[in-house]
Amino acid sequence: MRRLTVDPAAPDPAAIAEAALALRDGLLVAFPTETVYGLGAHGLDARAVERIYEAKGRPAYNPVILHVPDARAARMLASHWPEAAERLATRYWPGPLTLVLRRADIEWSDRAADAAQADAIVLTLGTPSFSHIEIDMRDIRSV
Repeated sequence: MRRLTVDPAAPDPAAIAEAALALRDGLLVAFPTETVYGLGAHGLDARAVERIYEAKGRPAYNPVILHVPDARAARMLASHWPEAAERLATRYWPGPLTLVLRRADIEWSDRAADAAQADAIVLTLGTPSFSHIEIDMRDIRSV
C-alpha cells in the first residue's frame, strides 16, 4: 500500500496523477469527505467496485454511491436529468449535496443502485432536512 498526502490548499499535481492512475488501474483510494473518510474506486469498473465490498465487508444488498466531478458528468450517468437537478447542481456543487437519480442504461457494476433502489431511497427518506445549508425547497419539488 502506498500512502499519498495531499494538501487541499495546494494539491501536488504528481500525487493527484498517481491517485488517478491507481483508480484507472482498478485500485482503491481513500479520501476525506465532509464528515468521514471514503474508500473509492472507479465507479464504472465492476471489479474495482467489488474490491470496495471486499475491503469493507459491505453487505451485497447495500449499493454504493457514485461521486462525479460536475453536473456534466452526472448528466451522462443519469437516465433523466430534471431541470431541478440542474438548478441544484449549479447552485450547490461542489459541496455536500447528494442527488438521487435513475442511472443511465450503460455498463455498470451490479453494485450500483438501480431505479428500484433509487425509488426506495427517495420513499424511505422523504423530503430532506438540511440543517447545515439553506435550500429553497421550490428547487427540489420536481426531482
